[in-house]
Amino acid sequence: MDPDQYLGESLLEQIEKEAESEGERESDLKVAARGPLLYWMRRLEANMREPVWLRTNWRLIRPDESIEADVASSWREALRLSAHGRWRRAAEVFAGLIERLPENPALWWNKGLCLARYGRLEEAAEWVRRYAERVEDEAAAVDIEAFAISLIEAANPSMITCNRYSYRIASRTRLVERLASAPSVQKMQEPDGSHRWVLVGQPLQQGQPVGSETGDGSQLYFAIAAIRMVNDRVEIVPTVDESEEARRQFLAIVGDAIDVGSERSESFQQLTLRARFEQPLFGACTEEILIQRREIVQRYRARYEQHWAETRFNCLDGKTPREAYEEAQLRRRVRAALWLVEQRFFAMGSEPPALREQFGIDPEPSWELDGHNLKEVPPSRLPYLRLD
Repeated sequence: MDPDQYLGESLLEQIEKEAESEGERESDLKVAARGPLLYWMRRLEANMREPVWLRTNWRLIRPDESIEADVASSWREALRLSAHGRWRRAAEVFAGLIERLPENPALWWNKGLCLARYGRLEEAAEWVRRYAERVEDEAAAVDIEAFAISLIEAANPSMITCNRYSYRIASRTRLVERLASAPSVQKMQEPDGSHRWVLVGQPLQQGQPVGSETGDGSQLYFAIAAIRMVNDRVEIVPTVDESEEARRQFLAIVGDAIDVGSERSESFQQLTLRARFEQPLFGACTEEILIQRREIVQRYRARYEQHWAETRFNCLDGKTPREAYEEAQLRRRVRAALWLVEQRFFAMGSEPPALREQFGIDPEPSWELDGHNLKEVPPSRLPYLRLD
């Protein structure tokens, strides 16, 4: 087991024990711990190899003592299969058990999670959502609904066709000099010590120059293309939907340092900028993570605050969050969709937009715990904090 994952589970067990020992304060402690715990688990997720919609340490449910012996035996066999990564076979076993125990919610959950593990995402979402309807704890049910929404989003990514361009280098010296002197180009270092260039676009605020600072000193520009030198050619690969604009800016910067007549172009599919926020990529290099963080903070905080509540979503049966929140059967799903938005901002190191107050939903628990801000505490120290 991964050491960080073990620490996370130990922390969860410790909090549960402390909460149980407090008697009447149990529910208050669990509510107070929920926000910090979720942040802690998000910190662990960054090092996991699973897709983002499976990075929440979900576990298959074991059979309880009331289950008949032969059913429990098959149940444990499915758990054994899943432990060896045989998710498809495990899902088939759980499907057979559901035929015998059609009203057992734990089997719905287990089948849904197994289906998700081997790629049948939309079908998995149906079983996960069905299970969420039977979960009594509201906070847990919201998280499970959010998981179901993530599965649907992952199954239907929004793609766009972009072009990558390459040119023969006429003078490497002039090319490097012009890239280095251009205010809209940044040099970035890779983990292996090599370098690449990044073309940055205009900031979100109108009339503010590229690279200018906000009141807190943070940079406002965002990357629109990566520039790579490969042997005797230089290529420009767009990182957002504006491939033609990126090409135009690049040609204006480099001038005669390249042979424009040697242009080659190649089409490729990539997630749209919005989809990359809704479904953050896993296994991304450092540069891509930085690019996503800038784009999210600059382009989407204001948009979510202004437009999210009035946007129609398939996961809300085609209704806007504001319309869906008026219907009792969809209210939990709105909370789940809102929590997903917040979670993605947290994952990028940014505070989420203020959406809860629009629906009269209580804010998440404070990140303060035992006099510490959980965002600033190293993961190795988290298990030693008390819940006093």
